[in-house]
Amino acid sequence: MELSDEESSDNSQGMKISDDESSIWYQDSRILQLFKRENEEKPVEMSHEEAVRALGFDRISNLPNPLIHHIMSFLPAKDATRMGILSKKWESLWLTFPIFEFDEAWHHSRGTQTHTQVFLEHMQQSFSRRDSSHIQKLRIHTTSLLEDGLDQHITACITSALEGKVQEVHLTLVSRFNRETETFDGYILPKIIFSSGSSLVTLILEDCRCGAYDVVSFPSLKNLFMRSVHVSDRMLRNMISSSPQIHTVKLETCTGFDTLRVYNPKLRCLVVIRCKEIKALEIGAQSLNYFKYNGVYKLVNEDDGSFPTVSLCEISNSKVSNAKGLFSLETLVLSFVKITFGRFFYMLSRFPNLETMKLVNSTFGEMPSVLLEKLKRFEVENCEFKGLLEMNAPNLETLILTEGYRRCLLRLFGGTFFATLRTLSLVGYSGLIDDSLWGLLSNCLLENLNLKSCNNFKHIKVISSTMKSLVVDSCFYVEDGEIEAPKLVCFQYIGLLIEISPIISSSDLVAELHFQKPRNQIDDPDLITKFKTLLRNFEQAKSLTIISQSTKYVIIPEEEGKFPPLCFLRHLKVKTKRIDTSFLNLLFGVLRISFCRETLFISVGDITIDLKFELIPEAEEIDFVFCEWGIHECISNHLIEAKITNFDGNSNQIMEMLAYLLTRAQLLKNVTISLTEELPTKAPFNCPEVMIRRIMSYPKASKTAQISFE
Repeated sequence: MELSDEESSDNSQGMKISDDESSIWYQDSRILQLFKRENEEKPVEMSHEEAVRALGFDRISNLPNPLIHHIMSFLPAKDATRMGILSKKWESLWLTFPIFEFDEAWHHSRGTQTHTQVFLEHMQQSFSRRDSSHIQKLRIHTTSLLEDGLDQHITACITSALEGKVQEVHLTLVSRFNRETETFDGYILPKIIFSSGSSLVTLILEDCRCGAYDVVSFPSLKNLFMRSVHVSDRMLRNMISSSPQIHTVKLETCTGFDTLRVYNPKLRCLVVIRCKEIKALEIGAQSLNYFKYNGVYKLVNEDDGSFPTVSLCEISNSKVSNAKGLFSLETLVLSFVKITFGRFFYMLSRFPNLETMKLVNSTFGEMPSVLLEKLKRFEVENCEFKGLLEMNAPNLETLILTEGYRRCLLRLFGGTFFATLRTLSLVGYSGLIDDSLWGLLSNCLLENLNLKSCNNFKHIKVISSTMKSLVVDSCFYVEDGEIEAPKLVCFQYIGLLIEISPIISSSDLVAELHFQKPRNQIDDPDLITKFKTLLRNFEQAKSLTIISQSTKYVIIPEEEGKFPPLCFLRHLKVKTKRIDTSFLNLLFGVLRISFCRETLFISVGDITIDLKFELIPEAEEIDFVFCEWGIHECISNHLIEAKITNFDGNSNQIMEMLAYLLTRAQLLKNVTISLTEELPTKAPFNCPEVMIRRIMSYPKASKTAQISFE
């Protein structure tokens, strides 16, 4: 906004805004620049409306009311409430705001009145002052038991909201646990919510009870979420079947029914979590696409004093109303359940178009030999099967096996089984030995392989023309490896330093080596030789990251570094938690890994050093020869940018390295130093000015070098 000379002159005298209206002005930086002047001589009193007319600036208030209400809906309820005190305009917007939210926690510690009484008065005043003829959302959250007539006021609010054609109701109410019945005695939902909820689209109920009502009708309901709600079998079935537009039903820790009966042709998503009384399932939902069932588990103490065992929720019966099955179901997730072979066989046979199946912490009979022709993704985590896990899924693309204290043995059907498999992940799996896996890999089109904590492998042999990603994580019994994967672009190894040779990969390979220290703490005399031999396999890699707790596994000593193991590596990253030498020696040791790189990133704890180099193609051959003679210097000949972050000013070693970079780098253009938020009080250079002056006093080999501080 531009001001005329006359307006600018008038405004230069300064203005004073009343305290009640000051908050709105300081929300915009341009208004702050106009009103916050130093040496004010003649303050001028001005109201909000007068200032708006003078400045010609109040764009938000001039927006249509529905758009402003939409913006307010993204604010926390307390902030939206406070906006009503900004001006008369905003007060009218608040009174017509169609979202009613009441949280008893907002009213704690309010004078002599109990917070419940203040909470009740707030609800009454809101409905008496505000326009409740059209309500989008009603949310009530209580933190105390339903006393002092609180339940009656909640019912009155629900009634008013239903009369205002409310679209979403969210009730979170505190209930008391009854130890005799092992249920919660809480608020009983009124009859009107079931008989007059024609406008409801979303209904969220927590910690309450559903009465037994004959009339249930939700013609517009699409989402039903119930948590810790006591509801009878008949009432739950009526609620779902009486909602012709229902899309999603989620039940969590609900009680009152031992058979879950779901009948609705429109239902697409069904989630059941820890409903401990369920023993049987009946599903009649022809459009069901996603079904997740998370049973209940509890620790059972054994009489013999051994460790507690886990008791799972047993599904003794299951029924699908459609004789031909649920053709629409694509995703099935089962966890913490116990299902017999017959039940599991019946269940899978009714889901012919299943594409994703995930089984977690459960026990089954034998894996049914059902033809799952459409299954593409299969995950098994800590599950137990009687006998071998035999899969009959000719189009399977992803297989993830995670073994816990339950063992799961997999039978692989050779090339037929792996014909379409693209991703295989084995975590803690002991069902295969070396030859049985590596032989199968050579005959399939696998692209991604993840091996984690597989302690039965001693030798890694990956020969694949299609492999793109390989992860070997914490397989501590592996002694050596062989990798021939010309399309490999991602390789991650976490474990002990081993010999892997050869590694044939793509020139776009991004590799990460995370070395862990042996448990026996014995120094390996051949450590540097093994380190250099392993690094030579990444000669043509695009990027290499080396991670270790100690600098011992990330540097090459001077006596071993006349000829770096890597030539022309483009990007090198080195990360370590602690430093066993000086920063300058660390830099030299890392430079001996490779030369003629584009970027070098070093991280020690929170301090990072980021260096960029400029390579001259015609000088590469000369640099190569100089490197072989041991006189090549990347810093002098190629360094153009340096950045140091999280520098606290308390390290003479960092200052020493900075001095070296500045005095040797002939092509250096920019040096950026990012300081920590607070410098240590006892640091040698705790005063930023002293530290900056010392750095600026260092001689510079490059006349164009610029030093900046952040």
